[in-house]
Amino acid sequence: MKNRRITLKDLAQDLNLSASTISRALDNHPAISVSTKKNSSEKGRRVRIYSQFHRFQF
Repeated sequence: MKNRRITLKDLAQDLNLSASTISRALDNHPAISVSTKKNSSEKGRRVRIYSQFHRFQF
């Protein structure tokens, strides 16, 4: 059985946020708090979310 890919929706549900908030946080949107950006980024790394967002560090 293949491992299921983790999506933004999965990450959002785990962090109790919306998928759009996670997307904006990972894209370094100025309207998203630094703590939300940091939490999203850290959780994304732990569950191995790979995308263009990996270049941001908070």
